[in-house]
Amino acid sequence: MFKRNPDGILVIDHIPTNDELFEKVAYTEENFDDMIEKLGRNIAEYLLAQGKRELTEIVVLNGAQIFYDSLSLSIKDWFHILSDGSRLKTRRDSIRLSSYGDSTNQKHIEIVKDLDIDATDQTVIVYEDIADTCKTLNFFMRLLRKRGAKEILLTVMIKRITDFIIENNIIWTGFEYSGQEWLCGKGLDYLGMHRELNSIMAIKKQFCQDEVTKQIAQLLKSKSIA
Repeated sequence: MFKRNPDGILVIDHIPTNDELFEKVAYTEENFDDMIEKLGRNIAEYLLAQGKRELTEIVVLNGAQIFYDSLSLSIKDWFHILSDGSRLKTRRDSIRLSSYGDSTNQKHIEIVKDLDIDATDQTVIVYEDIADTCKTLNFFMRLLRKRGAKEILLTVMIKRITDFIIENNIIWTGFEYSGQEWLCGKGLDYLGMHRELNSIMAIKKQFCQDEVTKQIAQLLKSKSIA
């Protein structure tokens, strides 16, 4: 059990265990697998209806990697089934973006790892892990349009139910989450931890406060040095 200082902030003297950190299971592995199956079929049906047989896939790193691995395979399998044996031709690339600032200020967005491919005149599908304020995601949508992508398809593993708008017409969403908790698992991390979890877990609110995350980050840093 963690104690609180006179200001009411948790004093972190060890890295929280899973039981201490997690509030609840937001989505089980079965929920995730069912979502992937549904999205894979819906996207394959759209591609076939539009006569599209080639696709450029872009993964937003690092969080969307597991989502991409699962969904890309599902899309290709459903495309093969629904087209009576045809194969969807794809090429893959990835981008890593970093944002600075907080939810009340304009964020500065930096491209840490840029695309290697030319998106000009391409039908592009973007795989994103979670959409919150959508500022980083909308920055990338505008970047792809500026670079000449013919059509941008977007699929998001989790979209928080907020008033923020994603600037793209064609969107497939896996889950819509109404809670305010941070989430981890299936590629989503908490301070670099727990990406590998098979379920998506909601983190207790007290562990989402800046002063608390700074303490845990320092403990993790000290552990890695040791």
